[in-house]
Amino acid sequence: MIKRCVISLFLAGSAFSATAQVNTSKLCLGAAFDYSVINNRKEVRGQYKPGINLRMMYLTRSFFGISAEYTHHVKHNTVPALRNITSWNADLNGHFICNIGESDLKFTALFGVDYLRWEGTYVGPSLNDNNKYYYGMILRNRWIGANMGCGFSHDITKRVHGFGEFKVRMATEGKDDLFGVADASFNFGVRVNILEIGEKDENSEKSHRERRHTNPNRKYKWLPK
Repeated sequence: MIKRCVISLFLAGSAFSATAQVNTSKLCLGAAFDYSVINNRKEVRGQYKPGINLRMMYLTRSFFGISAEYTHHVKHNTVPALRNITSWNADLNGHFICNIGESDLKFTALFGVDYLRWEGTYVGPSLNDNNKYYYGMILRNRWIGANMGCGFSHDITKRVHGFGEFKVRMATEGKDDLFGVADASFNFGVRVNILEIGEKDENSEKSHRERRHTNPNRKYKWLPK
């Protein structure tokens, strides 16, 4: 199921890219402040933790892009049972982008797949509160899940774009466990266009040819008989 989603995502991006004859494709790098509820199954729900999101994004058209993202959360504790928690996730997302009216503001709907990694030390309020865990036990989660979310972006300059997103990541801990929300996050950051790939503008090519064949310093006169 997940492999099919990844293949479909790349095929969709390739199809949009292949049809892009006028629009220029763009390669962008971005960074964002991440604020997340992490591992809903074990940590206290509603407690948001900070982190940083880094991404590389390929815009095949003005309305579609693919991003590879990495999010790292700061090391933290959660009351009353867990200490020294580390968490990160890697995402591969597709972004559908549309303009909002005639403004520079754009709306984005996103979907994709992710890999979540979480680890913490169980300390508990007492040694007898749960027979499943013991004091000092290292708890780990390695999940492959799905992403979905939405957001907004705005062109600050021609190459710099600000954005905000909300995402939920869904996964399951085991074969008999329900597929549900593993964490939720807000991202606020900046994306920079570092490379443009596409056909050159025909008008600029024409003007270049005209300039090349026109030399103001060249003088024409009749040859002597």
